[in-house]
Amino acid sequence: MRDVVAKAKTGGVVEIRLVDNGKTTSGLGMPFEAAVTAAVRILAAAAASAKVNGSPIKMGKPLDGVTCLRVSGLGLSSGSAKEPHALIVHIGTARFGISLESAELAAFGQTLLAASAPRDRRQ
Repeated sequence: MRDVVAKAKTGGVVEIRLVDNGKTTSGLGMPFEAAVTAAVRILAAAAASAKVNGSPIKMGKPLDGVTCLRVSGLGLSSGSAKEPHALIVHIGTARFGISLESAELAAFGQTLLAASAPRDRRQ
């Protein structure tokens, strides 16, 4: 089995080790901004691989296997008729975007509005 182990170090460094059949590689240290970018590139490649191989990533329960991060900021790109909007997520000085078509953006907006409503107004 293959896995990745990541550990926060002092000085804004993330140490990354690969595990292959129980054997761990030596650690590679990188600034946390580069680690965020690397993680997003891995996610994008995994999604593309799943699509190419005809095996879409299965949706599970909302937080099954999800690592949650505290973001330092959110933004939304302007988008256009030809291009989707992008939700820009900031984690410190690192950032990445999540592409959202208009229908997805509308559904996400409705979900955010419902989640942010006072508890006595939620259905």
